[in-house]
Amino acid sequence: MGIINIQTSGSFGGSSQSFSAMKNGHADAVAQAIEYLSSKVLPEAIALDHKLHTRGQEPLEGFKRK
Repeated sequence: MGIINIQTSGSFGGSSQSFSAMKNGHADAVAQAIEYLSSKVLPEAIALDHKLHTRGQEPLEGFKRK
């Protein structure tokens, strides 16, 4: 059975999560990984982007002021 490993570091913070297909199957492991990313990692990333944007710090592409 498969395992999905998600590891974050740097400005994403340091964490590691694993999702196994062993108990409920492959689709469930993918769904759990998506849930983790969308409910934990994505909100933190959005908040950090907004915080940095207010300080005038932006990525090279994607948040250009017009």
